Amino acid sequence: MRLLLWLSATVLLFGGEFWNDKAPGSWTAEEKERLLTVSPWAKTVGATLDATKGTLNSRIFSVPGGQVSSPQMRDRGPDAVPPLRGVVRWESAAPVLAAEGKPLPEEAAGHLVISVTMTGAMSAPNVVESEDEQLRATSLQAKGKMPVNPVLMMRDDKTGTIRYFFPKKESFTAADKEWVFETSFGPLAFKAKFVAREMQQKGKPAL
Repeated sequence: MRLLLWLSATVLLFGGEFWNDKAPGSWTAEEKERLLTVSPWAKTVGATLDATKGTLNSRIFSVPGGQVSSPQMRDRGPDAVPPLRGVVRWESAAPVLAAEGKPLPEEAAGHLVISVTMTGAMSAPNVVESEDEQLRATSLQAKGKMPVNPVLMMRDDKTGTIRYFFPKKESFTAADKEWVFETSFGPLAFKAKFVAREMQQKGKPAL
């Protein structure tokens, strides 16, 4: 009876998702897009404004190939939050690597990597003064533990994606149960929560 209950719970928790039921080679383009944008490993979140960090610094944003000023922002107040959303992705997880179909840079070895990519026309706001400032403004916190800052960041100028490299994967395990990732670009803040029991592939932790 206990075995039957365990099997039923396992099916409910791990079954029914393509990353559990299908080999990565048979995932469709739509399935890969879903895993990379709305899944246990990817959270699409909206920007919030931290008024303690000032205004949006003339409302200038960086995009691949240059800078633009948002037309929507020109018609709003200096403290208005732009219509920005970002995808926060747990890049070093095996399902994400399989969906992206390419390896992480060699600097990722032994690290946990989380990225932020703006959706729509604009990429990350160009309001961060230095890499050190950006590293201090970014953290990953396991429930009940102190937040950890990344030790390195890399930006892809073509896509605007910023990757953050956190110390040793062993510092973050499924035993933590959940993590909260936070970062900010000047007054614009992004926050995403990841839940360990959801980040499973075929019944095994995929971090």
